[in-house]
Amino acid sequence: MAATLCALQVNGHQLVITSGPDSREKVMVERILELCLPQSVILLAGNLTLGQLAALIDHAKLFIGMDSVPMHMAAALKTPCIALFGPSKLIL
Repeated sequence: MAATLCALQVNGHQLVITSGPDSREKVMVERILELCLPQSVILLAGNLTLGQLAALIDHAKLFIGMDSVPMHMAAALKTPCIALFGPSKLIL
């Protein structure tokens, strides 16, 4: 993910990084951003309501994220989307 973000930065794109409020998600975002260039990043991790997130996604040129509620919002809002799918944790 960091390599993708760096490539977008080098090409002059403004990045807006979001996550849910969970501390584990915020730590993951911090680890990724440590590998990125500090410029052109707006960090909103854990700071948006669902309505604010929807407005942000609606105005984005591209959404990149996991198979999640925000990804479904991007699809519904017809924002170009790159969705990453992978295994889910199964708790028995």
